[in-house]
This record gives sequence, C-alpha cells and structure tokens, in this order.
Amino acid sequence: MTGTTEDRRRRRQIERHRSAALRAVAGEPSAEFAGQRLTLSDRAVPIAAPYLTGDRPNVSLAAQRGVADALGLRLRHSDLDLHRSLRPAPPFQQVVFDTLEQLRCDALAPDHLAGVRANIAEAFEEWDRATRAMGVAESGLGLLIYTVTHMARARFGTSVGLLDNETQIEIEAITEAPRAELGPLIGHDLVCLAETRHDQKQYAVHAAAIASDMAMVAGDAAARLTPTEAVDIKKRLMLAAAWDDGDSEHFDGHDVGIANAPSGDDGSGGLDGAGGYKVFSTEHDREVSGNDLLLPVIAQRCRSELDALIAAQAVSVPRLAHRLLERLGTSEPRSWHHGREDGLIDSSRLPQVVSSPGFRQAFRAPRNEATADLAVTFLIDTSGSMKLQRYEAVAVLVDTYCRALDLAGATTEVLGFTTAAWNGGRPLVAWRAAGEPGNPGRIGEACHIVYKDAESSWRRSRNALAAMLHTAHYREGLDGEAVVWAFRRLQARPEQRRILVFISDGAPNDVATSTANGESYLTDHLQAVARRIDRGHNGVEFGAIGIDLDMSWLVPRSISLDLSGTLTLSTYRALEHLVMQR
Repeated sequence: MTGTTEDRRRRRQIERHRSAALRAVAGEPSAEFAGQRLTLSDRAVPIAAPYLTGDRPNVSLAAQRGVADALGLRLRHSDLDLHRSLRPAPPFQQVVFDTLEQLRCDALAPDHLAGVRANIAEAFEEWDRATRAMGVAESGLGLLIYTVTHMARARFGTSVGLLDNETQIEIEAITEAPRAELGPLIGHDLVCLAETRHDQKQYAVHAAAIASDMAMVAGDAAARLTPTEAVDIKKRLMLAAAWDDGDSEHFDGHDVGIANAPSGDDGSGGLDGAGGYKVFSTEHDREVSGNDLLLPVIAQRCRSELDALIAAQAVSVPRLAHRLLERLGTSEPRSWHHGREDGLIDSSRLPQVVSSPGFRQAFRAPRNEATADLAVTFLIDTSGSMKLQRYEAVAVLVDTYCRALDLAGATTEVLGFTTAAWNGGRPLVAWRAAGEPGNPGRIGEACHIVYKDAESSWRRSRNALAAMLHTAHYREGLDGEAVVWAFRRLQARPEQRRILVFISDGAPNDVATSTANGESYLTDHLQAVARRIDRGHNGVEFGAIGIDLDMSWLVPRSISLDLSGTLTLSTYRALEHLVMQR
C-alpha cells in the first residue's frame, strides 16, 4: 500500500467530499467517485473526456471538485444507455464522441451555479497546462483531441478565458495547423453542436460525424488502436484510468439511467463482479487452515508468545464475556418473577388471595435472560503492510474476543487473506503467455486462511489462531474477494444474529493486478462489495475496524483503533460501537 497513513486518510477524506459534491450536482444518491472511477449503484460508468482525470501529480482541490461537478452534470443531463447505443465502435472515435458529450453537459450548467462553472474551468485549465507540459498535445492523436476540445469549448462559450495572453497565444500556435485541416471537415457539425445541445439524440448525430471525420484525418494511427490497447490509449491521450471501451453494463431507465436498475442490495448477487471486477485465473487460488501454515513446534512457540502478550493486557475475559452477552445477545423469557403486585395472575397464589382478601402479591412477570444466538466473523487483513501496523496487538484483540464470545456461548470464525505469491505469481505468467490481453482482471494468486472455523471452539483452535503471529505469509491483499468469501460463509450460518467485522489498515494492493488494470481497480471492487453488503437485506451486520485509520470511506459502521498501548476493556468495546452505529 502506497503512501503514509496520513496521506491515505487525507485522500479518502477528499474522495468523500468529492463524492458528496457529485451526488449534489447529479441529484443521484447512489453515485460515487473514488480512485478516478465513477459508479452508479456499484456499476462503473466509463469516463473518456481527457480533462476529467484527476490522477495527475499536484492536482488542486478546486480542480478535483471541478471533475466531480462535471461528472455530476454528466449524470444529470445524459441518458447513459442512449449515449452508449449511439457511440461509435472504434476506440479513438469513442474518445472523441464521449468528450463531446461531456462538453455538452458542461455547457448545460445553469448560470446560478457559478461555483460549478468555475470549478469545471479550473479542472480544464489544469489539464490544459499539464497536457502542454507533458507534450501530449504535440503527438498525433493527442493533438487532434486537444484541438477539437478547444474548438468545441469555444463554440459553447466555455473556452479558457482566465489564462494570460502568452498562454493563449501558445495554445493558438499549437492548434493552428490542425484547426486549418479540421475546419473544412467538421465546421458544419461543430456549429450544429451548439444548436442541438438540449437534444442529446440530435447532438449525437453531429458528434459521431465529427468523430468519424477526425478518424479519417488521423488515418492509420487511429485505426491501429484496438480495444486491447486501451491502456496505451490512456497513456497517449491522458485519459482517466476509469475509461473502458469494453462492454460495460448497461444502465436501465431514463436520464441518469438507474431508476429501474437492479442494485444487488440482497447482498448475495453480483458481488464477485461488483465494480466491474473479474478474475483472469483461479487455478492457483487456495484456502488453507492456520494449522497448515506452521510446523507444530513453531505453532506451539507462537502460541506461547501470544499467551504472554495476552497476559500483559488489563482485561478480564469473564467480565468481557458477560458484557458482550448483554450488549450483543438476544433477550428471551427463561423463568418467572413471582410475588409481583402487577403482571400476570399467578395461579399458585390464588389460595392466599381467597384467604386474605388484602393480599396483593398474586402476580408474576417473565424473567428475561440474555442468550447468545450470535455468530461473529473476524476478517483480518494479513497483507504485508500489517507487519507495520501492530499485528501482534490485532492477534491479541481477536484471540481475546474469540475466547470471551466462546465463553458467552456465541459462535466465532477468524479468517485472513493474503496472496500466495508476490507480484502476481503464476497467473501473471499465464497472462503474459496469453499475449497480455487488456483489462485482464485479477492476476494474482489469492490465498484465504481459516485461523478458526465456526464449528471449532477457541480451545481447539488455539494453535491455529497463533499463526497470526507468524508473518511469513503476509504478502499482498485482495480485500474485495476476501470480504465476499467471509460474507458468504457467515450468511450460511443458522444463528439469529450475524456480524462481520473487517479489520484492516487501508486499501487493498496487488502490484500485478493494479499495474494491468489501474491503480484503483481493487479498491473499486472492495467499495462496491462493501456498499452492497451494507445496504442489502441479507441478515448480516457489516462493520470495519481500522488500525490507526478512518474506515468510514468503506462502510458507515466503522471505528479506528490505536493499538499502540495496553489493551483495556474500553478497547474491546469497539465491537459494541460497531453494531450500535447506523
């Protein structure tokens, strides 16, 4: 995981604020924008307009807000299914067509939203400066995209107007030659864009014609760009990482296109492919027991170390068990309070009522007792970064929870996840042998670990739980798939109350997968999965514990723990706080 904890925390905070702005402008509560990916009801919306990428170095907050505002206008004013049905097939023409559609939506920003207009202008101007600085506007295809974008913005009256004269002269010099070549070809359709901006279908006719004419000018350079070269297109045209020219899911309904779309809120359907996620190969994935990770002699040594760490903590396990039973258990009538002055008539006291008319203690009331018809699953991030995040304290925390819940009569399961190899492993080799097809999905070896299964008691699982202290298997993290795996195991349990607790120190990371699909690919899947489970009516309560990290970016039920000192009873109240939040 890249960046410091503070960097990740700040990035997540910016993403939350940016998504809030996006939803406000779009009027769509299911919209999210994180990791340069726009989603509606957890389904990816392709982004092709070059100036909507915010993953360049040193992007200002105003520009990032401008990207969110522009995407909000896109959702508000563009029928996504209609746009996709009219979009040309060749990748280069798709980029032109999508860019022109985004410019149309930007131009529809009402005058009273002056701040939105200013933010979008800032985002565009920062992109413009970066494009010229990186020389993208001097390349063949890049120059054509750059030129037509400026030409269209000028037609809409939204062209750059805050730049100094020297900069505007530089832009005119860069675009002079291509404008002279494109003008006779696209001039008529360019004029019609402004005239049809309020009619998406009519506008698309002229946008598609412009895209076709530009492809003709580009010649072989545009023709050589195939769908499998999407990554190359992004690099050469400075597109956002979220652009995908593949067959993304369609959006049902009018306008923003999700009114009748299935949301997957049952928490079980569509989790594997949430956020556009896929897996290149599962051939080398494995699920192992904590006992299989260590030789018996090493497992016993780790158990002794864990017992010593637990003994140093200031927590009474029986007291914790009683508290957890009271807070998390269910209340059921198990016996009776007799001798009450109100309640249900106690037939055994009727003779006393007859013999003593003033006798009042002739009633009884049910006595409720807490029962632990409860299953709790702890899913622990055992990726490499956790080695730096007090994994020993996490092991103490979870082991003590299991012991206390076991004492209270509840069911517990402790699961972990990592990868079986660094940097992809065998799936990466297979992907390369297949010619490195674009957007392959996950190309790492997933490894799921069962430190304690639900059917085993804490005592029987002591050595397997101690394997959390042996960090040789801590590699990389495929968090989204692990959450789906843990969720399905828990959902199959018969207990009345089921709680899934995700413990992590940040975003997922698998270098090979992120390199082949985009930096935010794994995070997008994790967030999409978390949203579906959290919003679904599936009988599972989902919460997250961040180790020195705010996890509210992932799920509303979250708490951050500082495990640097001695663990006290207040530390163990984290589980109570999670299930009480909403």
